[in-house]
Amino acid sequence: MDKNKVTLEDYAFLNRLLEGCQIIGRDFKYLFMNEVLLEHGKQTWDNLLGKTMMEAYPGIEDTEVFAKLKEVMESGMPQRMLNHSPIQTAARDGSISTSCPGRMGP
Repeated sequence: MDKNKVTLEDYAFLNRLLEGCQIIGRDFKYLFMNEVLLEHGKQTWDNLLGKTMMEAYPGIEDTEVFAKLKEVMESGMPQRMLNHSPIQTAARDGSISTSCPGRMGP
């Protein structure tokens, strides 16, 4: 058994979190995503694992979240930010509306 090899079971405890959690490499490739993150993003493990964030979500490199992640990758220093993830809701007529829970105003 290779003690340096990381397996899915090594991170299984992260599936008990109520929040979404992801581990990404310095190359922005997804290494681990917990079940909450996958459900929130309406994605599957197989669809994201090994892809870069930019491959999975075109345009993400233009967001504030990505700018913070890039700063962390380059500096090695932690950053803080409050991220209001939009929730998309489909209506019976097929229209989609977007809202941000916890955000005040338009």
